[in-house]
Amino acid sequence: MNKMDEAHQRQRQALLEELEKIGFFRRGSINMFFRKCGKPGCRCNRRGHPGHGPQTTLTSKQGGKTQARNLATPGAVERAREQVQNHDRFREWLRKWQALNEELADQELAQVETETPAAESSLQKKLPTRSGRRSRGKSSG
Repeated sequence: MNKMDEAHQRQRQALLEELEKIGFFRRGSINMFFRKCGKPGCRCNRRGHPGHGPQTTLTSKQGGKTQARNLATPGAVERAREQVQNHDRFREWLRKWQALNEELADQELAQVETETPAAESSLQKKLPTRSGRRSRGKSSG
């Protein structure tokens, strides 16, 4: 293994250790809002009243549809927020992982190209040439 390979191995190992530290993650977003209940005598129907709430939901896409999950406690809100942030960390980790693997794949291709250029040309078969004439269909007769 040359020094470049050792450096990539260390980088790869560091990325794997970073992945282990990310923890649970999920796609989605945290939303806080107020709602009006619609009851005619309720205080939320008064002008200027923001409505009932705040209510907090975790929303995400599942199978092309938006799913919302009510987060009833402050602890659930905080934990869901951490999970969404961990997903952002995971996406950044994945970008680094892809970049490292593409670099290693490029090196592998370059090595293969420099090792056996003559052998590759002997592996390429010469394809038969086709004539310019169109074939005639079978005659019915």
